[in-house]
Amino acid sequence: MKRLNAWVAALVLVLGIVCMPVVAYAAPTSSTSPSLTMVADSTSVARQVAIKAKASWSWYATRASGLVAAFLLVLLILSGIGQVTGMTYRVVEPLNAWRLHRALGIAFGASVVVHVVVLLFDKFAPFTILQVLLPFTSTYMLVTIGGLHLGSLYVALGVFAMYAAAAVLLSSLFWIDKKPFLWRLMHYLSYLLVILIFFHGLFIGTDTRHGLTRVIWLVFGLVILAGIFSRLRRAWTITHKDRQ
Repeated sequence: MKRLNAWVAALVLVLGIVCMPVVAYAAPTSSTSPSLTMVADSTSVARQVAIKAKASWSWYATRASGLVAAFLLVLLILSGIGQVTGMTYRVVEPLNAWRLHRALGIAFGASVVVHVVVLLFDKFAPFTILQVLLPFTSTYMLVTIGGLHLGSLYVALGVFAMYAAAAVLLSSLFWIDKKPFLWRLMHYLSYLLVILIFFHGLFIGTDTRHGLTRVIWLVFGLVILAGIFSRLRRAWTITHKDRQ
């Protein structure tokens, strides 16, 4: 188990190291970006990354941790669905599959914590402790749809997702053996969690508003949707057989 946790931790570290310079290099240099230093085209990629990261490390750390959390969530959901459908056991034995699922959950939770905590240090879009804990208290990116003012809706989706993630992870760590019914009930929040994070990242994420990252984000959503469809199909098949 310790070795598996170490591998997952190494995966998260590598993802973080990769995402940090990528989001820094891809960041816009407009007035809406915390990196107001214009970098000449002749400047090396490493130099551009260093200049932008120095301008607002917290902004890039928030984005990188968010992308890492999203990727881990995809793996987490698919590994969980795969255990129900039996697909996971084709490549990983049952005990290791459960251990991997647990390790991914812990790593996902850690990424979410980093994503939220770093917001408190961000100078570009400053958040208070109250704003990261209570939905609709932030004034960042106010939303109006059809003339209806919805406040900081996309930020609120992230706050709701944080609580859903906490409920799923904590119940899995402490209730899976002691309170299996409540654990299963709380585990269904995973599907709501996916929806909340998908739309939170799609509309508020700097990287997911356009370009290749948006395409990848949409592909992630389709992959999870396919996994959920597979899960529902199996549930329907089992129910149908029991009735016969």
